[in-house]
Amino acid sequence: MKNLLVLLLAAMMFAGCVTRVFFDSSEEGAEVYLDGEKLGETPFAAEISAYAWYDPFVVIKKEGYKDLKTELKKTPRAGNIAAGVIFLGALPISMPCLFTCYGPDKRQYFELEKE
Repeated sequence: MKNLLVLLLAAMMFAGCVTRVFFDSSEEGAEVYLDGEKLGETPFAAEISAYAWYDPFVVIKKEGYKDLKTELKKTPRAGNIAAGVIFLGALPISMPCLFTCYGPDKRQYFELEKE
C-alpha cells in the first residue's frame, strides 16, 4: 500500500489539470478571448486546461488591427507520456498522465496585422 501511494504521488507530479501559459502579441494590450470569454490583455499569464482534448477557439482583438482567429499552439509532453507508459498497469495512476500528454505550449505569441 505504501508503494502504491508513492507511485501515485510521483505520477501526480508529472500530470496536472492546468498549465500556466504566457500570452503575448506583436501589439501590447491585445485582448485574448478563449471560446468567447475574455481571458486578458497581452502580455499576461493564465492557467489553462492541460487536457489533450481541450482545444479552445482563440480570438485576438486590438483596435486598428484585424481580428486573429486561431487555436492554441500545442505540444506533446514527454514527461507525462513516459509516466503514463510506466504506470500503464495501474490505470488510476496512468490516466491523469495520459490525459495531459498533449497540451498548450507554455508561451503563446500572436502576430497581428493592421487593418
